[in-house]
Amino acid sequence: MEKSLLKLDKGATCTSWSYSGDRLASGSVDGTLAVFDSRHPASSSFACTSRTKAHEGSIFKIVWVPPEFGDAVACVCEDGTFSLWEELAEDMMGRLNDLLKITK
Repeated sequence: MEKSLLKLDKGATCTSWSYSGDRLASGSVDGTLAVFDSRHPASSSFACTSRTKAHEGSIFKIVWVPPEFGDAVACVCEDGTFSLWEELAEDMMGRLNDLLKITK
């Protein structure tokens, strides 16, 4: 029997697992960047912990930055623009959940 890990936003165009494999980022046709985290460390179920409008157009590639450079996601959009988003605020379990654009 198959078990669903998570439900992506409607219009998701790309995804990328973090280096540790415990987080997933997704980009959408409407320019939304979403990050999903495991609800519990031992769980295989994920929930969206942050979502932001990263661009006016579609995101077609998402890549996690290597962990030694921080907790950030790079986005490439349909018009050729590149943006880098770093997570800043931590929730009660120590997970980061606010995204800040650190490139123009």
